[in-house]
Parts: sequence; C-alpha cells; structure tokens
Amino acid sequence: MLKRTAYYLCEEKTGIPLLYTEESDFYFKDMIMSEYLHNSFSKFENEFKDRALLSTQGRHLSNKLLFSGPRGCGKSCAARALSNSINLSLLYADMLELSLLSTNNINMVGNLLKIIEHTCETNTILFFDNWDCIEKFNQMKYIYFILNKIENYYNVFAPIIICAINSSAYSSYFDIEMKFSMPNTNNLINFIRNEFEDLKLDKYELNLLLTILGDKSYREVLKVLNDIKNRYLIQIHHNNISISPYAGTNNVMLQVIKNVL
Repeated sequence: MLKRTAYYLCEEKTGIPLLYTEESDFYFKDMIMSEYLHNSFSKFENEFKDRALLSTQGRHLSNKLLFSGPRGCGKSCAARALSNSINLSLLYADMLELSLLSTNNINMVGNLLKIIEHTCETNTILFFDNWDCIEKFNQMKYIYFILNKIENYYNVFAPIIICAINSSAYSSYFDIEMKFSMPNTNNLINFIRNEFEDLKLDKYELNLLLTILGDKSYREVLKVLNDIKNRYLIQIHHNNISISPYAGTNNVMLQVIKNVL
C-alpha cells in the first residue's frame, strides 16, 4: 500500500506542492532484485547504521545515490524499501511534474534549490523521480549548476539524496550508482517461489508463469502476480476449497494461471 501526502513546501505562484511524503509497506523482500543490487543495498545499510562512528574518524559517507535503469525496473520501489529499511521518512519530488510547473529555466532552478535547501537539515530520504527531466533545461549551465549543488552537498545527518534516471548520465556527480535492470529468469524464479511459498508450484505451473512474465517490466510483474493471487483466493473461497500446500492438487491455481495467458 502506498500513501502519498502533499508536503507543505509549495510552488510560489501556483501553490502546488513541490514535495510529497510517501508511506508504504514495501520492503526489499518484496522486490525482484539481482544479487548485485542486494549486496549494494546491504553494504549501504551497514554503513548507514555506523555513520556516526565513521564520521568521528573523518570518513566520507555516501549520501548521494543514483538509481539508473529503464522505466519500470523498480527504482521507485527501491527508494520506498530503503526508507523502511533504515527507518527514514521519504520525501518525493517528481522532476516531470516540476518541469511542467516551472515556466522557465530560472523558475525550475529556483524550485529545485528551494527543495534542496529546505530539506538540507532534515533526517530524511529526498527522492527525485524522473531525473532525466533535468535535460529539459535548454542550457547546460543550468544542469551543471544543479548537479554541482548536489555533488557538493554533504552533511552526515542530513537527508540522503536519491535521483532516478533511465541511463548512467551524470553518475560522476553521485557517491554511488546502483544499476537496475528488468527481471531475468533466475530473479523471476526466486521471486515467484517466494511469493507462492505456501503453494508449492510444480514445474509446469512455474513455466507457465515464466511465459506470462518473461517480457514484462518489474512493475508489470508485481501487478500480474497480485492479480493471480487475488483470483486464486476468490476461486477457493467461492468454491469452498481449502488452501492446499500443493497448488496442483486442486487445479485451481493452474486454471487461474491459464486464464491470465
């Protein structure tokens, strides 16, 4: 479940919110993640837990993250999962919305600076979605001004800044780049088995699911699996069938999967 609430920081002329607070019950266990991403987030979380200790030793701590990868690969969900994992509030800014709100380059820069400066002393995660929209600036000097502002931004207990982008552009301005990709077969198999752990899917059912999900984005995979589980629960309820630990024993799950094909 995702709850998005308007933050009180607003665009000066229109009064439209520049930021939103996001609350969700999303965790990394709910994600289809490669081993590389899993290890990257674990490493970051471990550093975060000991950031006070490391700062007393003069160590530089990572607080500017770039999530790169195609649309629908889980970047936004990862920001929500990280927020819950390290127990920090998530502030969400949509660069596409900001670009539509802003009448010109100066206005856009002003809105971005307002967001960064307003949140610089808050203990939060500041998440810029659709960071690619920074390229809507028709002069590179504005892009570099904002990127330099972020690159030089550092405070041990200030927010963690995350920017989500479709490519690796501008990665040198960030402490860490985490590269996301569409789910591969092995990731899907592990995730499906975890999602249907209480229903021991047989190989045929698993292969049917892989056929359905093979070319879908991360976001679409979650929707399809949620739809299948809902249909299954509705079917066994209306047909007064007890949930079996083996999906194939009553053929309900198999029929539900076939209906989705």
